[in-house]
Amino acid sequence: MTILIVGFEEDIHGDAVSWALDHQKIPFRLIHFSNFPTQQPITISIAKTGDVTQPMIYGETNAAKENAIDLKSATAIWLRRPNTSVFELSGVHPGDLHYVAGECRSFCAGLIANLPESCTWINPLSAHYVAGSKARQLTLAARSGLKIPMTLMSNSAREIRKFVSEQKGGAVYKPLHPGFWNESNRSLVQYTTPVTNEMLENSSALELCPGIYQETIQKKYEIRANFFGSKIVAARIDSQAQEDTKSDWRVDVLNKVSIEPYDIPDDIADKIRCLMDIMELRFGCIDLVRDKQGDYIFLEVNEQGQFLWIEERCPEIAILGEFCDFLCRESGISFSPAQWPRLSDYLQSERFSATQKMSIEVEKKGIGKP
Repeated sequence: MTILIVGFEEDIHGDAVSWALDHQKIPFRLIHFSNFPTQQPITISIAKTGDVTQPMIYGETNAAKENAIDLKSATAIWLRRPNTSVFELSGVHPGDLHYVAGECRSFCAGLIANLPESCTWINPLSAHYVAGSKARQLTLAARSGLKIPMTLMSNSAREIRKFVSEQKGGAVYKPLHPGFWNESNRSLVQYTTPVTNEMLENSSALELCPGIYQETIQKKYEIRANFFGSKIVAARIDSQAQEDTKSDWRVDVLNKVSIEPYDIPDDIADKIRCLMDIMELRFGCIDLVRDKQGDYIFLEVNEQGQFLWIEERCPEIAILGEFCDFLCRESGISFSPAQWPRLSDYLQSERFSATQKMSIEVEKKGIGKP
């Protein structure tokens, strides 16, 4: 039995989980493309019958012995944010960069698509792509019985103004995908933002960039529900206690907002399971709001969301162990969450120090992350 983790080398989540698996002597392989193609060869051999007849060769170009991955032993695949857009291309002529990068993207996408279908995928490729649609998420959530905000996705200035004017409690703007900018040696992030009349004045700006517009929810608090197979590990986020986090708790860079364990009511948990079943997701991080009327409102699900920060902020929630336990269950390996090392152990390890240093170096080089 082997667990395959498909991600990128500098990812703290993939590294922490692989460290925990190694700690328990669970066989795993980490597949990444950080050094591909100039420092790393990968080969896929396909027979006329359509079978992948040999393991994919995966190792360093100058290594004395290449490291082959035996796909036949794989029982579970964690498709953890594979980066198939940024590669090590330092040896490529500038005039060839566009072509070579395109070939690398196609090759790596084909490699991922040829991973064994017989494994348990977390998450399946088809679900991975569909889950990226916020519109589809909201539609399926409503069909699953979950309440959702009144929503408009548009680049029509007329429709946007009309929608905002109809929301008596106000409206907010959200990006369709995470928005990041690098400017003057600092990173800027687009968070959920209350819509003002000034924002609606420039029709050209509204029409050039589609976005999500939703009614403002009068929040009591927010919930991050981590879905592991059928188990839900949730945390309550007291976002309304701080003025700057009322619209979006992710603004809380100083970690002032209180986080504590939370039990999702059975009826809401059943609706979440229904949604995840429809979307064919085995794992996902779900954002909910509890409004002042006591209703639970679904916002979105990130099918490969971040989750370790919950244990870092609230050590009472042993989420690293919970995820590793889930990953092993999906692979047919039996462990309980209490048997796994804690996140604090990983954060004090030499492994974390090395990965953190690597991440800083990657950011300095401007390579970026998915």
